[in-house]
Amino acid sequence: MEAFHWQFHPAAHVWRALLESGKYGKIVSTNSKMTASPGVPHGDIRWQFDLAGGSLMDATYALSFTRYALRAGVPEEVVTASARPYDRDPRVDAAMNATMIFKDQEGRSVHSSMYTDIGRSWLAGVIPRVWELPQIEVETEKANIMFYNAMMPHRKSALPYAQHVLTLKCTITLPSPTRPLVRQNTRNNTQEVLCGKT
Repeated sequence: MEAFHWQFHPAAHVWRALLESGKYGKIVSTNSKMTASPGVPHGDIRWQFDLAGGSLMDATYALSFTRYALRAGVPEEVVTASARPYDRDPRVDAAMNATMIFKDQEGRSVHSSMYTDIGRSWLAGVIPRVWELPQIEVETEKANIMFYNAMMPHRKSALPYAQHVLTLKCTITLPSPTRPLVRQNTRNNTQEVLCGKT
């Protein structure tokens, strides 16, 4: 078992229960991210090569989210991995993009993408990128299930972005054109509605 505190929060258990309920089908893909905005200050130990610094090492939560969702170990394959080096020491990654293939519990391949960045600046120099708090979106056969701010529920704040948020969006595929429930996408004949509401 990994010693990541976020896995022991009730929201993580609710999220996993949604994924494993069978109600939304099998997991097709995952997309996780973790960024630091404002970026980690220069001189911080996370920038030190000798202390195993770098984006992927510090923001390994993004990988942990994926492994937890799939109950998976190491990926079967790393398809792509590209790093943006730290400008003061190119041996340290400031950001990492990776795509991997994991096997789920039934042996099916699941495509997973991950982005980590500990050198993220504020938007226009003044707006923190709160929409990039640690998160994972899991695409299943019938829904997209987003777990936003997965690792920091302990932040005591009145701001809504500082809490866990679970979002569930179902996709209904219609066999033939019918009256739209919410919004019809005519290109692929699908509609998106909130699960359980028609």
